Formats: sequence, structure tokens, C-alpha cells
Amino acid sequence: MRTQNQPLAGTRVLLVEEARQSAKLASFVLTTAGANVRAVTNGADALLMAREFEPRLIVLDLVLPDTSGIALMRALRSQERTRDVVLAVVTAQHGAQETRDAFEAGCAVLVGKPIDTETFADTIATALKEKP
Repeated sequence: MRTQNQPLAGTRVLLVEEARQSAKLASFVLTTAGANVRAVTNGADALLMAREFEPRLIVLDLVLPDTSGIALMRALRSQERTRDVVLAVVTAQHGAQETRDAFEAGCAVLVGKPIDTETFADTIATALKEKP
């Protein structure tokens, strides 16, 4: 059951982030908000973990060591088991073209880095509510 203090209670979240400090901070915020978080550092591991863990939400960066976040989102959308997962992008690259590309690839919400620890979980929870 979701509460005001834990808007992501019970939500399975896959975090795809290469930068260790960014991953630690996002994971901490998501976990504090009640999410069950698994983290990986690249696109290949994300595709494998998405099939095993069956997350409701995938939070990913656009810059990954083995692929782009855009390519990863397209790959996730092309697979039946991950087609309906909610995708949230957290990135320092949020210019007009990157933003357009991310939403065209299936992003539900885009958050700039560094994340705002006060609003991040609520922003993600709102994106989940908007997609049944």
C-alpha cells in the first residue's frame, strides 16, 4: 500500500546508471520511497535484469557504456515482456533533441541531473500513476 511518505511502496524498480555516485543517490531516494530497487551499470545487463526482475519501472541514464539510453528504451519496447514497463530518464543531457528522442522512444518522464532528492520519488510516482 502506497503512503504519502512511501509513494513507491512495493514497486519493483530497475536502475540503469553507470556513475556510481548517481546510482547510489537515486537508489537511496527510491528505496526510501518504498521501492524494491535493483541496479545495473549497462544496457546489456539491463535487458537481462528486466526479463528476470520484471520491474514496473526502469530508471535509466541516456549515456551508458555499451549503448545509448535511447537504444535501450527502443530495445525494451520491442520485447513483449518489457513493452509496457514505465521508463524514466535521469540525465545531464536534457537538451531539446535529447528530450524529443527520449519521449519518442517511450520515456514517461525525464528528470535532469543532479536529481532533486526532495521531489524525485514523487515525480517518478506520478509517472507511474499516469500509466496503468
